[in-house]
Amino acid sequence: MSKAISTRGFAGGLAALSLTGFAAALAYALAVSPDEIVAGDATQYHLLAQGIVDGHGYSTLSSLLRGDPQPTAQHPPLFPLVLAGLDLIGLDTLTAHRVVLCFATGAGVCLVGLLGRRVAGPRAGLIAAAIAAVYPGFFMLAGVAMTESLYIPLIALTLLVAYALIDRPSLGLAALLGALIGLTTLDRTEAFLLLPLLALAVALTMPGARQKLRVVATITLAGLLVLAPWLGRNWAAMDRFPLLSTNGGLTAMVANCEGPYYVDVGFIQPDCLVRCQRLREDELRYSDCGARVARRYAEDHLRRVPVVLAARVARTWNFYALDNDVSYAEFGGRNRTASEVKVGMYFLLLPLAALGAWVLVRRRRPLLPLLAPVAMATVATALTFGFSHYRLGADVALIVLGATGLDRLAERLRG
Repeated sequence: MSKAISTRGFAGGLAALSLTGFAAALAYALAVSPDEIVAGDATQYHLLAQGIVDGHGYSTLSSLLRGDPQPTAQHPPLFPLVLAGLDLIGLDTLTAHRVVLCFATGAGVCLVGLLGRRVAGPRAGLIAAAIAAVYPGFFMLAGVAMTESLYIPLIALTLLVAYALIDRPSLGLAALLGALIGLTTLDRTEAFLLLPLLALAVALTMPGARQKLRVVATITLAGLLVLAPWLGRNWAAMDRFPLLSTNGGLTAMVANCEGPYYVDVGFIQPDCLVRCQRLREDELRYSDCGARVARRYAEDHLRRVPVVLAARVARTWNFYALDNDVSYAEFGGRNRTASEVKVGMYFLLLPLAALGAWVLVRRRRPLLPLLAPVAMATVATALTFGFSHYRLGADVALIVLGATGLDRLAERLRG
């Protein structure tokens, strides 16, 4: 029945829903978010962009304040570079950044709708776009000026190209898919997991070992080529290869100590940073120290590790410590009421997404590409710490699957 929607009707509906997503993000950014605190990372991105524009390069904030710029790789470079580009054209305030990022939210809604159509038809696409337009997890992003503002449209576009490659295999689409995975990794490093996951998901749909090998090799090579400038810069500036980010050691340090293992299981304890405090001014050594003390703590408490891993995953998927998750989101600058609405919508989506997955299997449509970001979020947070905000890439897939299930449910009710 969804095929009854004309191309013009779909395009008009998608445009209206994309505008709705933009408007929701803009209303939140200008009417709600200014009253919320700005998270530490958001402030860092804002100042890093200013440092780039001022000619100091991608440098640590403490070294900029000292007047002796030192290179940093704590955060991947894409988001600060985008903000620096806005600064160069005069859009250099936090409010201006927020407004421009609202356009990314609208683009994300559009791409989620196109992905839904590619996967399950025009009506499912419009349903997916409608959900994405009013999903607080998406429209709050521009207001807190965080990397996920770009991450959502990048994930949706990457999955869209993956399905296009499955439907029309070509080395050009394979190269585009790899390049998009590389670009997404430059926004959030856990997206690197999509390189093997999506390459495998796509290859399994193709006949012949030679074609599988060519497609996987092309995806991998294109992804690495996009990452090469950043890896090369870090090699030259910090004498480490390969190095995507130094943040992993710091995260490991706060996620592997007494609190996350025995008190607030599966979360973090910022006080644990003091274990390497003496090396704070040397970013790479600080990160290496964090990784060492985290590994040592895990080895000394090996029996707790399975419990901690399970708690991290359960937190990510909101099956454990739900109030703590909402409170941490509020601490990060997200409105508590909007976060609670997000949780409610998420739990409504889960059974619909399960139905949608069953529908795709029955229709013999590839399901693995949509499961790739789900696996990515699960693995990434199991290895770091549990927080639902870090599954936003997976939420793109859940919305598309939920829309597919809702479309099927509406069809059955009509029948």
